[in-house]
Amino acid sequence: MKPSAKILLAFYGDDFTGSTDALEFITRAGAKAVLFTETPTAEQLAAIQQKASELVLAQYELLNQTIFPSLAHNAIRFFNGKTFTDLQREWLADYFAKEVEPILYSSDQNFRP
Repeated sequence: MKPSAKILLAFYGDDFTGSTDALEFITRAGAKAVLFTETPTAEQLAAIQQKASELVLAQYELLNQTIFPSLAHNAIRFFNGKTFTDLQREWLADYFAKEVEPILYSSDQNFRP
């Protein structure tokens, strides 16, 4: 990624105070931010989706063309999930369910995306 490339960041907040605190931190770091207090329009969502898609493509290009080759050059390898053993898959599924998935949800226990 070029040093001049823009970094996009999305944040979903479930309360106003926490959301404005997060936006303040983001803007102090030098990023532009917008707070939607109502559901975004279809046009706004389409623009967000377009930018997010561009960012994902740029990230994968950086990952595959720069980061992975540099890591491999230094004997650091990443494994493809298609080559995992059943035991490795089972461990990863258990780890994700216990350690990662709980932080992906709102503190409201009734909320599920």
